[in-house]
Amino acid sequence: MVMKKIKFVLILITITLSIFTSCQSTTELDTSAINKNVTIAARIAAIDAYGNITLNILTEDLLKANFDYDNKIILEFSNGFLVESSLTVSNNNIEDGQCYIRTISKDNPITVSVKTKSLAEMGTLQIGDLVQLSQLIPN
Repeated sequence: MVMKKIKFVLILITITLSIFTSCQSTTELDTSAINKNVTIAARIAAIDAYGNITLNILTEDLLKANFDYDNKIILEFSNGFLVESSLTVSNNNIEDGQCYIRTISKDNPITVSVKTKSLAEMGTLQIGDLVQLSQLIPN
């Protein structure tokens, strides 16, 4: 009986760790490297059935604000939820549980997703929520 309880607790710990190590949360992010000169504000314009969010800004807006595909980006939502992400054209090179900002073309709104998970559920996000995107510059 004791062994079954220990095994159950270990399984729960493993599941919890796999969720929270893939998409970093508020307490795990080091925001000291945020470049405050490379930020842009947006709102959540849509949430699809999978929990992916579409923002009211275009890929072109990010590029004009000097966001770079080589740097990480912190998204800070109005409810306090933080997530680290990166810009990508395709999610083919993204691992399960990793957050990414999909930039299909310059004139399309950007979509923020977590591969195989619901970003909207993870962050308790709603249409109309504010989000600030800030680029992390390596030290």
